[in-house]
Amino acid sequence: METIKEKIKRKGVTVEHVAKMLGVDRAYLSRIINGKYQPQTDDLEKRVHQYLNALNTDDSSLVAKKE
Repeated sequence: METIKEKIKRKGVTVEHVAKMLGVDRAYLSRIINGKYQPQTDDLEKRVHQYLNALNTDDSSLVAKKE
């Protein structure tokens, strides 16, 4: 199974973007992605995977612009 970190990279979005769209703190999500924090439930991880699976990165309005 593809990790959240791998999926974020493949989709071309940022952790900040995903956190904002899911209404969670970027640092909190980053710690979960990097294995430094284990959430009490799998709910957030499921929500992240669902969001990334549904994300159409062909829509440039959804993708964070890289400078």
